[in-house]
Amino acid sequence: MNTKRLIVLAAIETVAIALGVCLLLFAFRYTPPTSTPIPAPSKTWSPEQTGWPYSSPIAWEKYRPYLQEEIDTAGMAKNCIKLERLFQEVADQPEDELLTYVSRWGSHTKCFDEDE
Repeated sequence: MNTKRLIVLAAIETVAIALGVCLLLFAFRYTPPTSTPIPAPSKTWSPEQTGWPYSSPIAWEKYRPYLQEEIDTAGMAKNCIKLERLFQEVADQPEDELLTYVSRWGSHTKCFDEDE
């Protein structure tokens, strides 16, 4: 009889410990911080800002689709390898406006030397 009593007490103790652990986990549960919205990317250079070398905006539709977004994304991410590849791509274009645009991103992100 004594053995049965010890088994019952051990079972009750185990249940009490499990409930205590559950209550502690509930009391100190992790609540993640509230997420802050990511601000919309701002264009670094535009005709309204000082230092814009052209009197009108670049006619992006003349070039391949999503070129401006690709340049801006690489610049904002400070992806120097991608900016260098895009610089080489636009260097073949007859207009200097694209070269200047990528070059300004390269200078802004310190991916390109000032001498380039």
